Amino acid sequence: DNGTLTCRDYNMDTAFQMLDDIPQPDSLEAQSGMFCSTFNMTGSALILDRVDKVIK
Repeated sequence: DNGTLTCRDYNMDTAFQMLDDIPQPDSLEAQSGMFCSTFNMTGSALILDRVDKVIK
């Protein structure tokens, strides 16, 4: 809801990386969330579907 994605270690349940989403210019602050995420076919890139209709 606030545009933050936390990556956690599965075994230790500790956060090892936090990603903050920055809204696009001319977007509302409330549009800084993320709907879903998935890895590409090779597993080398994380793809995010964001509230402001931008895919990164």
